[in-house]
Amino acid sequence: MLTNKCSICEGEAAKYKCPTCRAPYCSVVCCKKHKEGNSCQLPVENKEIKADAAHSALNTYSHFTEDTVQPDKLELLGKSPTLRDLLQNPHLQRILQHLDSDRQPKSAMEDAMQEPIFLEFANVCMDVLDSAS
Repeated sequence: MLTNKCSICEGEAAKYKCPTCRAPYCSVVCCKKHKEGNSCQLPVENKEIKADAAHSALNTYSHFTEDTVQPDKLELLGKSPTLRDLLQNPHLQRILQHLDSDRQPKSAMEDAMQEPIFLEFANVCMDVLDSAS
């Protein structure tokens, strides 16, 4: 089984990812060291370039399925006040972090679907996407 090592201490298994650069880290201590190192922050003048690159990345998919959500609909999720409120919930944040880092996403998703807050989150996402159709 492959383990993803912490990019900071290189000793522990990484449980988290930096939201900016996606570097794996294992703890709050390593997260603080990573942030202090400023290795993932862009200069102010490059923030627009980064936003444009992220938008371009949304417009290109490497694999399409019947369930692929179009980028314009994905942008609607970010504009939903209900979804933003839900994402303030620390328990939901932990569930989403676990889903993002789990090596067995199918099993992790089955576990997440047992959590009422995750079901509410999924339903709000579907409602937003369905209303855009």
